Amino acid sequence: MRIGQLKSLLTICVVIALCAMATRSAGQISIPDSSGFSGFVLVGPGYFNIANSFLVSGAPLIGEVGDPVVSSITDAPVANGVAAFPFVFELNYTFGKSHTQLFFGNQLEDILRLDVRIGIGLRQELRDKSILTASLLLTPLELKFWSDPYIEGEERQPTGLYFPGLRLRWSHILKTGLVLTTTYRQYRYNEEKSGEWLVNQGRIDLDEVSLLDRNGDVFKLEALYRINLNKHRLSPSIRYWNEAHNGAAMAQKGYTIQLTYLYQNPKWILDVNLLYGNRKANEIHPVYDTKLDANRYGGSITMFFPVKMYKRSVLSILIGGEVFAEYSNVDFFDSHVNMIMTGVVWRHRPGVAVKSNSALEH
Repeated sequence: MRIGQLKSLLTICVVIALCAMATRSAGQISIPDSSGFSGFVLVGPGYFNIANSFLVSGAPLIGEVGDPVVSSITDAPVANGVAAFPFVFELNYTFGKSHTQLFFGNQLEDILRLDVRIGIGLRQELRDKSILTASLLLTPLELKFWSDPYIEGEERQPTGLYFPGLRLRWSHILKTGLVLTTTYRQYRYNEEKSGEWLVNQGRIDLDEVSLLDRNGDVFKLEALYRINLNKHRLSPSIRYWNEAHNGAAMAQKGYTIQLTYLYQNPKWILDVNLLYGNRKANEIHPVYDTKLDANRYGGSITMFFPVKMYKRSVLSILIGGEVFAEYSNVDFFDSHVNMIMTGVVWRHRPGVAVKSNSALEH
Protein backbone atom coordinates (compact mmCIF):
# COMPACT_ATOMS: atom_id res chain seq x y z
CA MET A 1 0.00 0.00 0.00
CA ARG A 2 1.41 3.40 -0.97
CA ILE A 3 1.96 6.07 1.72
CA GLY A 4 -0.64 8.43 0.24
CA GLN A 5 -3.25 5.64 0.08
CA LEU A 6 -2.46 4.63 3.67
CA LYS A 7 -2.97 8.23 4.85
CA SER A 8 -6.34 8.39 3.07
CA LEU A 9 -7.40 5.10 4.64
CA LEU A 10 -6.39 6.25 8.13
CA THR A 11 -8.16 9.58 7.63
CA ILE A 12 -11.45 7.88 6.84
CA CYS A 13 -11.00 5.55 9.83
CA VAL A 14 -10.61 8.61 12.08
CA VAL A 15 -13.68 10.27 10.57
CA ILE A 16 -15.79 7.18 11.16
CA ALA A 17 -14.54 6.85 14.74
CA LEU A 18 -15.30 10.52 15.50
CA CYS A 19 -18.78 10.19 13.99
CA ALA A 20 -19.43 7.12 16.13
CA MET A 21 -18.49 9.04 19.29
CA ALA A 22 -20.07 12.39 18.47
CA THR A 23 -23.36 11.59 16.74
CA ARG A 24 -26.35 9.33 17.10
CA SER A 25 -28.29 8.19 14.07
CA ALA A 26 -32.06 7.90 13.68
CA GLY A 27 -34.35 6.28 11.16
CA GLN A 28 -32.06 3.29 10.74
CA ILE A 29 -33.01 -0.28 10.01
CA SER A 30 -34.66 -2.03 12.94
CA ILE A 31 -36.56 -5.22 13.64
CA PRO A 32 -40.37 -4.68 13.76
CA ASP A 33 -42.36 -4.97 16.97
CA SER A 34 -45.01 -7.09 15.23
CA SER A 35 -44.66 -10.78 14.49
CA GLY A 36 -45.17 -12.12 10.98
CA PHE A 37 -43.75 -12.50 7.51
CA SER A 38 -42.13 -9.68 5.57
CA GLY A 39 -39.66 -9.22 2.74
CA PHE A 40 -39.21 -8.00 -0.79
CA VAL A 41 -38.89 -9.25 -4.36
CA LEU A 42 -37.09 -7.51 -7.24
CA VAL A 43 -37.27 -8.77 -10.83
CA GLY A 44 -36.55 -7.19 -14.18
CA PRO A 45 -34.44 -7.33 -17.35
CA GLY A 46 -30.93 -5.97 -17.64
CA TYR A 47 -27.92 -5.78 -19.94
CA PHE A 48 -24.28 -6.41 -19.04
CA ASN A 49 -21.15 -5.53 -21.01
CA ILE A 50 -18.28 -7.53 -19.53
CA ALA A 51 -14.57 -7.88 -20.29
CA ASN A 52 -12.86 -10.59 -18.24
CA SER A 53 -10.20 -13.18 -19.11
CA PHE A 54 -11.46 -15.77 -16.60
CA LEU A 55 -15.28 -15.59 -16.43
CA VAL A 56 -17.48 -17.74 -18.70
CA SER A 57 -21.09 -17.36 -17.51
CA GLY A 58 -23.39 -17.41 -14.51
CA ALA A 59 -26.55 -15.97 -13.00
CA PRO A 60 -28.05 -13.48 -13.66
CA LEU A 61 -26.45 -13.54 -17.15
CA ILE A 62 -28.38 -15.19 -19.99
CA GLY A 63 -25.55 -16.53 -22.10
CA GLU A 64 -21.75 -16.58 -22.06
CA VAL A 65 -19.39 -13.59 -21.92
CA GLY A 66 -16.06 -15.44 -22.07
CA ASP A 67 -14.17 -16.11 -25.30
CA PRO A 68 -13.18 -19.82 -25.58
CA VAL A 69 -10.11 -18.97 -27.68
CA VAL A 70 -7.63 -16.14 -27.10
CA SER A 71 -4.62 -15.39 -29.29
CA SER A 72 -2.38 -14.16 -26.46
CA ILE A 73 -2.45 -14.29 -22.66
CA THR A 74 -0.68 -10.92 -22.55
CA ASP A 75 -3.56 -9.04 -24.21
CA ALA A 76 -6.43 -7.36 -22.37
CA PRO A 77 -9.79 -9.20 -22.60
CA VAL A 78 -12.37 -8.34 -25.26
CA ALA A 79 -15.74 -7.06 -24.03
CA ASN A 80 -18.93 -9.01 -24.73
CA GLY A 81 -22.53 -7.96 -24.17
CA VAL A 82 -25.23 -10.23 -22.80
CA ALA A 83 -28.80 -9.93 -21.54
CA ALA A 84 -29.54 -10.62 -17.89
CA PHE A 85 -32.52 -11.17 -15.63
CA PRO A 86 -31.65 -10.39 -11.98
CA PHE A 87 -33.91 -11.91 -9.34
CA VAL A 88 -33.41 -10.50 -5.85
CA PHE A 89 -35.50 -11.41 -2.82
CA GLU A 90 -35.60 -11.72 0.93
CA LEU A 91 -38.16 -13.55 3.04
CA ASN A 92 -38.24 -12.75 6.77
CA TYR A 93 -40.18 -14.01 9.74
CA THR A 94 -40.14 -11.79 12.82
CA PHE A 95 -40.82 -12.78 16.42
CA GLY A 96 -41.96 -9.39 17.65
CA LYS A 97 -41.80 -10.02 21.38
CA SER A 98 -38.16 -11.09 21.36
CA HIS A 99 -37.16 -8.88 18.38
CA THR A 100 -35.74 -11.91 16.60
CA GLN A 101 -35.87 -12.25 12.82
CA LEU A 102 -35.16 -15.24 10.57
CA PHE A 103 -34.29 -14.44 6.94
CA PHE A 104 -33.58 -16.12 3.62
CA GLY A 105 -32.49 -14.35 0.43
CA ASN A 106 -29.85 -12.36 -1.43
CA GLN A 107 -28.86 -8.74 -2.16
CA LEU A 108 -28.92 -6.66 -5.34
CA GLU A 109 -25.33 -5.45 -4.88
CA ASP A 110 -24.04 -9.05 -4.77
CA ILE A 111 -26.06 -10.14 -7.82
CA LEU A 112 -24.67 -7.24 -9.88
CA ARG A 113 -21.16 -8.43 -8.91
CA LEU A 114 -22.17 -11.94 -10.15
CA ASP A 115 -22.04 -13.20 -6.56
CA VAL A 116 -24.96 -15.62 -6.71
CA ARG A 117 -25.06 -16.42 -3.01
CA ILE A 118 -28.14 -17.11 -0.88
CA GLY A 119 -28.04 -16.09 2.78
CA ILE A 120 -29.85 -18.01 5.52
CA GLY A 121 -29.61 -16.53 8.97
CA LEU A 122 -30.88 -14.76 12.04
CA ARG A 123 -31.02 -11.16 13.26
CA GLN A 124 -31.34 -10.38 16.96
CA GLU A 125 -31.94 -6.96 18.46
CA LEU A 126 -30.10 -6.54 21.78
CA ARG A 127 -31.09 -4.49 24.81
CA ASP A 128 -28.99 -1.53 23.64
CA LYS A 129 -30.91 -1.59 20.29
CA SER A 130 -27.88 -2.85 18.37
CA ILE A 131 -28.52 -5.78 16.02
CA LEU A 132 -26.43 -8.91 15.62
CA THR A 133 -26.78 -10.85 12.35
CA ALA A 134 -25.33 -14.25 11.53
CA SER A 135 -25.84 -15.96 8.19
CA LEU A 136 -24.74 -18.99 6.21
CA LEU A 137 -23.88 -18.13 2.59
CA LEU A 138 -24.72 -20.75 -0.04
CA THR A 139 -24.10 -20.75 -3.81
CA PRO A 140 -26.78 -23.01 -5.35
CA LEU A 141 -26.35 -21.53 -8.86
CA GLU A 142 -23.13 -22.42 -10.64
CA LEU A 143 -20.74 -19.70 -11.74
CA LYS A 144 -18.46 -20.84 -14.57
CA PHE A 145 -14.82 -19.91 -15.15
CA TRP A 146 -12.14 -21.32 -17.47
CA SER A 147 -10.49 -24.33 -15.82
CA ASP A 148 -7.16 -23.27 -17.41
CA PRO A 149 -7.33 -19.64 -18.56
CA TYR A 150 -3.68 -19.58 -19.73
CA ILE A 151 -4.21 -21.24 -23.13
CA GLU A 152 -3.40 -19.58 -26.44
CA GLY A 153 -4.92 -20.47 -29.82
CA GLU A 154 -6.86 -23.47 -28.51
CA GLU A 155 -10.33 -23.83 -27.00
CA ARG A 156 -10.50 -23.47 -23.23
CA GLN A 157 -12.87 -25.56 -21.12
CA PRO A 158 -15.23 -24.16 -18.45
CA THR A 159 -15.54 -25.37 -14.88
CA GLY A 160 -17.87 -24.52 -12.00
CA LEU A 161 -16.97 -22.35 -9.02
CA TYR A 162 -18.68 -22.56 -5.64
CA PHE A 163 -17.88 -20.21 -2.78
CA PRO A 164 -19.99 -20.88 0.33
CA GLY A 165 -19.23 -19.06 3.56
CA LEU A 166 -20.31 -17.31 6.73
CA ARG A 167 -21.12 -13.67 7.52
CA LEU A 168 -21.38 -11.87 10.87
CA ARG A 169 -22.67 -8.31 11.22
CA TRP A 170 -23.14 -5.93 14.18
CA SER A 171 -25.30 -2.88 13.48
CA HIS A 172 -26.19 0.24 15.51
CA ILE A 173 -23.10 -0.14 17.66
CA LEU A 174 -23.29 2.16 20.74
CA LYS A 175 -26.64 3.41 19.37
CA THR A 176 -24.89 5.00 16.37
CA GLY A 177 -24.80 4.31 12.66
CA LEU A 178 -21.66 2.19 12.92
CA VAL A 179 -21.87 -1.25 11.27
CA LEU A 180 -19.12 -3.88 11.35
CA THR A 181 -19.23 -6.90 9.03
CA THR A 182 -16.90 -9.85 8.62
CA THR A 183 -17.24 -12.45 5.87
CA TYR A 184 -15.50 -15.76 5.24
CA ARG A 185 -15.80 -17.59 1.88
CA GLN A 186 -14.36 -20.86 0.56
CA TYR A 187 -13.46 -20.81 -3.15
CA ARG A 188 -13.74 -24.28 -4.67
CA TYR A 189 -13.34 -25.00 -8.41
CA ASN A 190 -14.60 -28.31 -9.79
CA GLU A 191 -11.46 -28.52 -11.94
CA GLU A 192 -8.49 -26.23 -11.31
CA LYS A 193 -6.00 -26.64 -14.17
CA SER A 194 -4.38 -23.22 -14.29
CA GLY A 195 -0.98 -23.40 -15.98
CA GLU A 196 -1.12 -27.03 -17.13
CA TRP A 197 -1.12 -26.04 -20.84
CA LEU A 198 1.92 -23.81 -20.28
CA VAL A 199 3.77 -26.73 -18.65
CA ASN A 200 3.04 -28.90 -21.69
CA GLN A 201 4.39 -26.09 -23.88
CA GLY A 202 7.55 -25.87 -21.80
CA ARG A 203 6.89 -22.25 -20.85
CA ILE A 204 6.76 -22.77 -17.07
CA ASP A 205 8.02 -25.53 -14.78
CA LEU A 206 5.74 -28.14 -13.22
CA ASP A 207 6.49 -26.93 -9.69
CA GLU A 208 5.26 -23.44 -10.67
CA VAL A 209 1.71 -24.66 -11.37
CA SER A 210 0.90 -24.67 -7.63
CA LEU A 211 1.50 -20.90 -7.57
CA LEU A 212 -1.56 -20.45 -9.83
CA ASP A 213 -4.07 -22.43 -7.74
CA ARG A 214 -7.24 -20.33 -7.33
CA ASN A 215 -8.81 -22.52 -4.64
CA GLY A 216 -8.58 -21.12 -1.13
CA ASP A 217 -10.24 -18.93 1.48
CA VAL A 218 -11.26 -15.27 1.33
CA PHE A 219 -11.71 -13.07 4.42
CA LYS A 220 -13.34 -9.63 4.35
CA LEU A 221 -13.82 -7.04 7.08
CA GLU A 222 -15.92 -3.91 6.57
CA ALA A 223 -16.60 -0.84 8.72
CA LEU A 224 -19.51 1.35 7.61
CA TYR A 225 -21.10 4.39 9.18
CA ARG A 226 -24.58 5.72 8.34
CA ILE A 227 -25.12 9.47 8.77
CA ASN A 228 -28.75 10.59 8.50
CA LEU A 229 -29.48 14.19 7.54
CA ASN A 230 -33.25 14.53 7.20
CA LYS A 231 -33.99 13.19 3.69
CA HIS A 232 -30.33 12.46 3.00
CA ARG A 233 -28.03 9.67 4.15
CA LEU A 234 -24.26 9.35 3.71
CA SER A 235 -22.59 5.99 4.33
CA PRO A 236 -18.79 5.94 4.06
CA SER A 237 -17.24 2.51 4.37
CA ILE A 238 -13.87 0.78 4.36
CA ARG A 239 -13.47 -2.84 3.35
CA TYR A 240 -10.30 -4.92 3.80
CA TRP A 241 -9.91 -8.37 2.35
CA ASN A 242 -7.37 -11.16 2.33
CA GLU A 243 -7.70 -13.52 -0.64
CA ALA A 244 -5.79 -16.48 0.77
CA HIS A 245 -5.78 -18.62 -2.37
CA ASN A 246 -3.66 -21.77 -2.32
CA GLY A 247 -1.50 -20.38 -5.11
CA ALA A 248 0.81 -17.71 -3.66
CA ALA A 249 0.84 -15.79 -6.97
CA MET A 250 -2.97 -15.56 -6.87
CA ALA A 251 -3.21 -14.80 -3.13
CA GLN A 252 -3.81 -11.07 -2.67
CA LYS A 253 -4.55 -8.47 -0.02
CA GLY A 254 -6.35 -5.21 -0.58
CA TYR A 255 -8.91 -2.63 0.48
CA THR A 256 -11.87 -0.72 -0.92
CA ILE A 257 -13.17 2.71 0.09
CA GLN A 258 -16.82 3.33 -0.77
CA LEU A 259 -19.24 6.22 -0.33
CA THR A 260 -22.99 5.68 -0.59
CA TYR A 261 -25.46 8.55 -0.86
CA LEU A 262 -29.20 8.00 -0.39
CA TYR A 263 -31.94 10.58 -0.92
CA GLN A 264 -35.60 9.91 -0.26
CA ASN A 265 -38.83 11.82 -0.76
CA PRO A 266 -42.43 10.54 -1.10
CA LYS A 267 -42.15 10.30 -4.91
CA TRP A 268 -38.74 8.73 -5.49
CA ILE A 269 -35.54 7.39 -3.90
CA LEU A 270 -32.03 7.96 -5.24
CA ASP A 271 -29.11 5.67 -4.37
CA VAL A 272 -25.57 6.58 -5.56
CA ASN A 273 -22.34 4.64 -4.90
CA LEU A 274 -18.70 5.49 -5.61
CA LEU A 275 -15.74 3.23 -4.80
CA TYR A 276 -11.99 2.92 -5.15
CA GLY A 277 -9.81 -0.01 -4.20
CA ASN A 278 -6.42 -1.61 -4.57
CA ARG A 279 -5.11 -5.15 -4.22
CA LYS A 280 -1.68 -6.71 -4.58
CA ALA A 281 -0.48 -10.31 -4.86
CA ASN A 282 1.76 -11.98 -2.28
CA GLU A 283 4.25 -13.53 -4.72
CA ILE A 284 5.57 -13.10 -8.26
CA HIS A 285 3.38 -14.59 -11.00
CA PRO A 286 5.46 -17.24 -12.84
CA VAL A 287 3.94 -16.39 -16.23
CA TYR A 288 4.51 -12.63 -16.10
CA ASP A 289 7.51 -12.39 -13.70
CA THR A 290 5.83 -9.70 -11.58
CA LYS A 291 3.48 -9.43 -8.63
CA LEU A 292 -0.09 -8.68 -9.71
CA ASP A 293 -1.15 -5.18 -8.66
CA ALA A 294 -4.55 -3.71 -9.54
CA ASN A 295 -6.66 -0.62 -8.89
CA ARG A 296 -10.44 -0.82 -9.02
CA TYR A 297 -12.95 1.95 -9.66
CA GLY A 298 -16.71 1.86 -9.65
CA GLY A 299 -19.89 3.86 -9.56
CA SER A 300 -23.61 3.12 -9.65
CA ILE A 301 -26.88 5.00 -9.60
CA THR A 302 -30.29 3.52 -8.85
CA MET A 303 -33.70 5.18 -8.63
CA PHE A 304 -36.89 3.78 -7.10
CA PHE A 305 -40.33 5.19 -7.94
CA PRO A 306 -43.24 4.01 -5.72
CA VAL A 307 -46.26 3.45 -7.95
CA LYS A 308 -48.73 1.69 -5.66
CA MET A 309 -49.14 1.89 -1.90
CA TYR A 310 -50.99 -0.77 0.06
CA LYS A 311 -51.65 -0.97 3.79
CA ARG A 312 -48.46 -2.93 4.48
CA SER A 313 -46.90 -3.21 1.03
CA VAL A 314 -45.27 -0.98 -1.57
CA LEU A 315 -44.84 -1.59 -5.31
CA SER A 316 -42.01 0.39 -6.95
CA ILE A 317 -40.27 0.70 -10.32
CA LEU A 318 -36.48 0.51 -10.38
CA ILE A 319 -34.06 1.99 -12.93
CA GLY A 320 -30.31 1.66 -12.45
CA GLY A 321 -26.86 1.45 -13.95
CA GLU A 322 -23.33 0.59 -12.87
CA VAL A 323 -19.78 1.01 -14.13
CA PHE A 324 -16.98 -1.07 -12.58
CA ALA A 325 -13.39 -1.42 -13.81
CA GLU A 326 -10.17 -2.96 -12.57
CA TYR A 327 -6.83 -2.06 -14.13
CA SER A 328 -3.90 -4.37 -13.46
CA ASN A 329 -0.19 -4.07 -14.17
CA VAL A 330 -0.79 -7.17 -16.36
CA ASP A 331 -3.26 -6.44 -19.19
CA PHE A 332 -4.66 -10.00 -19.17
CA PHE A 333 -6.05 -9.34 -15.67
CA ASP A 334 -7.88 -6.12 -16.61
CA SER A 335 -11.65 -6.31 -16.33
CA HIS A 336 -14.77 -4.19 -16.49
CA VAL A 337 -18.50 -4.58 -15.96
CA ASN A 338 -21.01 -2.05 -17.32
CA MET A 339 -24.65 -2.68 -16.52
CA ILE A 340 -28.10 -1.16 -16.99
CA MET A 341 -31.36 -2.62 -15.70
CA THR A 342 -34.96 -1.88 -14.91
CA GLY A 343 -37.45 -3.80 -12.84
CA VAL A 344 -40.19 -3.82 -10.26
CA VAL A 345 -39.85 -4.12 -6.48
CA TRP A 346 -42.57 -5.37 -4.15
CA ARG A 347 -42.08 -5.03 -0.42
CA HIS A 348 -44.28 -6.25 2.43
CA ARG A 349 -44.03 -5.24 6.09
CA PRO A 350 -45.61 -6.89 9.12
CA GLY A 351 -47.72 -4.73 11.41
CA VAL A 352 -45.71 -1.61 12.21
CA ALA A 353 -43.57 -0.43 9.30
CA VAL A 354 -39.87 -1.22 9.30
CA LYS A 355 -37.79 1.93 9.92
CA SER A 356 -35.82 1.83 6.68
CA ASN A 357 -35.23 4.13 3.76
CA SER A 358 -34.55 1.31 1.31
CA ALA A 359 -36.50 -1.78 0.36
CA LEU A 360 -33.29 -3.67 -0.33
CA GLU A 361 -31.07 -2.86 2.65
CA HIS A 362 -30.29 -4.79 5.81
